[in-house]
Amino acid sequence: MTVYSAKIKGMSCNSCENLIRKVLEKYSARPIYVDHVSGTAVFELDDYEKTAMITKELEEKGYTIAEIIYGKTEEKKQQISCRCNGFQDYLANILNGTIQEEHKIIKYSLLAFALLVASFTMIGPSTLGILNKNMFPMLVLTAVASVVSVAANEIIMLYNKKMSCQNSMMAGMTTGMAIGLMFGGILGATNGMFIGSIVGIAMGSYYGIKAGNCHGTMGIMEGIMAAFMGGTMGAMLSVMMINDNLLPFLIIMFGICISVLAALLYVLYRDETERSFKLESDFSIFIAKAFAIFYLVVVAIAFLPATGLTYSTVSA
Repeated sequence: MTVYSAKIKGMSCNSCENLIRKVLEKYSARPIYVDHVSGTAVFELDDYEKTAMITKELEEKGYTIAEIIYGKTEEKKQQISCRCNGFQDYLANILNGTIQEEHKIIKYSLLAFALLVASFTMIGPSTLGILNKNMFPMLVLTAVASVVSVAANEIIMLYNKKMSCQNSMMAGMTTGMAIGLMFGGILGATNGMFIGSIVGIAMGSYYGIKAGNCHGTMGIMEGIMAAFMGGTMGAMLSVMMINDNLLPFLIIMFGICISVLAALLYVLYRDETERSFKLESDFSIFIAKAFAIFYLVVVAIAFLPATGLTYSTVSA
């Protein structure tokens, strides 16, 4: 069986995908991947001459076949197949190393988090200018947010300018919102609504713009607006819950934000047909970025003014 990849113009919905699958199966082809967002159909077929019949029938139904690429590469078949078998398979392929770039980022992230925790544990909160030892949980959450932000950005940058407009806007919005929520939540708890909102918006905007810029102005706008909402909402929620199980709430919120970012990365991997296979940063640069973000936020926590009740005063 030979693997074929066809670029099809005119697919606009899930119904189009189902119709194309039926046409492929009619000529004994086995659909591997049919997606209207990228306009791609990948299938196995044992008889090349049938591609002409498939092309003719699809054109009769109103579609245009831009090109059909074929080859016997098992690697290509495996790569495309794992794009469409669901989120669980995506995670499994990351963990077993089939998807090498994400596998590296997972390892980088775990090591970076461990080094960050070790660094501020050895230095001590009081040395950092944070006098209350009960601030340790907030430092741990700051380390998580710093590593997750760098990791998500590294993977999104694999798609660079090759991302579709729709996915670029989604990447900018999701990244800006999730990262804004995490940093806004931390600074809202430690410094109050105003500082929390400003830092949350700043961090969310930085990463939202980087993600949205993969396709231009619309993605950038989505990133900034989502960062504004995420930063202010994260700070506001922390201030509102300062006396009501704030730490468990932040842990739950972080879990949701990380899950949403993971889902975004899966959608990009599933939908986008082109991406780089070289990470923007090696391990040393990844670590440097995570440390820079972490200690920049720690300086903000320690030296920017705190207003109203904060986690430090409530947990003392």
